[in-house]
Amino acid sequence: QLHGMKWIQFIDSGGQLQYHDILPLFIQDPIVTIFALNLSEELSHHPTIEYYGADGKPVSRPYQSSLSHKQILQHGLGAVHSRDAHPMIAIVGTHRDVEERCTESRKEKEQQLQTLLDPNHFHVLYNGEGMNKVIFAVNCQSPGAEDRHIASLLKANILSKCSKKLTKLPLAWFGLESQLRMSSHDGMLSLSECIQLAERVYIKESALFAALHHLVHHNLFLYYPEVLPQTVFCDPQVVL
Repeated sequence: QLHGMKWIQFIDSGGQLQYHDILPLFIQDPIVTIFALNLSEELSHHPTIEYYGADGKPVSRPYQSSLSHKQILQHGLGAVHSRDAHPMIAIVGTHRDVEERCTESRKEKEQQLQTLLDPNHFHVLYNGEGMNKVIFAVNCQSPGAEDRHIASLLKANILSKCSKKLTKLPLAWFGLESQLRMSSHDGMLSLSECIQLAERVYIKESALFAALHHLVHHNLFLYYPEVLPQTVFCDPQVVL
């Protein structure tokens, strides 16, 4: 909470299968894990996989996945459940504007998803009252009033699950986060550079490590003092 407002931090981890098992290394104690599904394709469809670099350019040739959307989701749910006995899950359906291309109705998708989202293992965020709608369907390309309404429902749902207990933090820590991000080279900084930047926001070297611990705990930065004590990662994608 800052300036009387609650802030939600979203981390786009990449939905490719290869990233699922290493997510616990980079994302600690998330309030909710959001999975995105393409509503214009059947859950049995094997999607085309493409990889892009930080500059938005493709870094490999596209190929068709050996697994279906449903199987990929099932694998991702397993990875999330491995680090949390009862994780909170939300399902966002994209491409609502071209959903009619799909031969599988949304209701049929909902029924299949229900078989994967066992309430004994997952705390599911539902779209509206009841437990029959798990998909928050939106048009991300050209969002309209309905899409903004759905987004606000999801946001309110997430905020209602946040801890009521607030932790007071020095305002200078927010300034430190901004300084480190703006000054990083390819997503990284040396520890000595961090010390110099901390001095700009009046954080002494002795207090820097407490601030770094906070930034790492909230998945903002990565720092491995036992292995790379002189390097701070300001962008997790650098490690990936």
